[in-house]
Amino acid sequence: MRTPLELQLKAFVQTRRDVELPNELAHEILNPVHFVGSNVNLVRMYLNDLFDVVQAYSDAQAQSDKLQQANRLAKQVDLSHIKDDLMILLGECEQEIAKVQGVIHREMRQTTRCVPSADLEH
Repeated sequence: MRTPLELQLKAFVQTRRDVELPNELAHEILNPVHFVGSNVNLVRMYLNDLFDVVQAYSDAQAQSDKLQQANRLAKQVDLSHIKDDLMILLGECEQEIAKVQGVIHREMRQTTRCVPSADLEH
């Protein structure tokens, strides 16, 4: 037969396991979320740089046949729309990543608060 102290210790250990598993899962989810969020920011910077270069070529209005072809292609694919839409899509991705991070952090805080302190003096 177990003593009350042994029962309390067993309950405490089980509670710690119940808290550690969600925290480990949250950690496994947050790492890729942070990775994606970081990459979205980098993609945004690269796209801004790329579109600046494209705009500079467009503004140059050079007489080269190749440049004229590039300008026609940019108009054909509606480069302006692609630029605007990409920025909107990246913004939406960032918002969704922030939501996931918020939920996970909130759940981790709530789970941590639920851990009873070990009252081993009884």
